[in-house]
Amino acid sequence: MGGAALALAAGFATAKLHTEMARAPVLTKEMRGVTVKGWVELYELRDKARARITLRVIALGELPPEKAPCRVRVTLPAASAKVATGEAVSLKATLRPPPEPIAPHGFDFGRTAWFDRLGATGYGTGTIDALAGAGEAPLGLRLWAAIDRLRSLVNARIRASLPGERGEIAAALITGERAGISQDVNLAMRNSGLFHILSISGCTLSSWQAQCSGWSGPGWRSFHPSRSATPSGNGRRERRSPLPCSTCFSQAPRCPRCAPGS
Repeated sequence: MGGAALALAAGFATAKLHTEMARAPVLTKEMRGVTVKGWVELYELRDKARARITLRVIALGELPPEKAPCRVRVTLPAASAKVATGEAVSLKATLRPPPEPIAPHGFDFGRTAWFDRLGATGYGTGTIDALAGAGEAPLGLRLWAAIDRLRSLVNARIRASLPGERGEIAAALITGERAGISQDVNLAMRNSGLFHILSISGCTLSSWQAQCSGWSGPGWRSFHPSRSATPSGNGRRERRSPLPCSTCFSQAPRCPRCAPGS
C-alpha cells in the first residue's frame, strides 16, 4: 500500500514539474497591429495560398520581456511569407490568446499551446522584414534550421524526379510536406479512409519502409528458408519467389510499374 501511494505521489509530482517547466507568459487580451520581432522557428506552407510561421519572440510591441510570450504563431499569405528557419524577422500582426475549447470536453488547444510554450496566435497584417542587429539565433534553433534545409533539399529532389501530383504525394510521405497536394486528392484520400497515411507521414513512415524493404531485406533472405533455393522431390533445387517490390508489393523482382522512367 505504501509503495502504491509513493508511486502515485511521484506521478503527480512529475506532472506538476512538467507543467511548471513549460510555464511561459500568455496573452490575456487581443493586440491589434502590434510589432512582433523574433526568430523563425517553424515555417509551414498550409496550402498554395497560406503559410504559417512560428516565431521565437525577441520583442512584442511595448510589452516588457517578462510578459512577452515565448512563442507566437502567425498565418500569412504564402506570397509574402518567404522566410527561412532561423532567420530574424519583424512584422505587424493581430494576436489573440490561445483559444479555449469550442464545446464541453472538446479539444483544448490552450492546453497544447501551454506545453508548446505558445503564448499567442493570429495573423499577419503587413510584410515581413529582415531584422538587423538581432544577433545569433539560439543553438537549438540553428541546429533545427540545418535539418529544415536538408528537408527542403529532399523535397526539391523528389519533385524534380517525380513531377506533378506523384511528387507531391511522395514528398508528403517522406518529409510530411503536404501543401502541394490538390484538394481533389485530399478528398479522395479522406473518402477512401487512407488520409491517415498522409497524417503520419515523414520520419515514421520512411523509417518503417526502410526497415521493411531495405535494411531487413538481406537478413530476410539469409534467415527465411522459404526465400532461398530449396530441394524439390526430384532432387533438383527450386528457386522460390523473390521478395516483393517495396513500393507496390508485387512479386516481380524488378516491378515494371515502379521502375524509373515508367
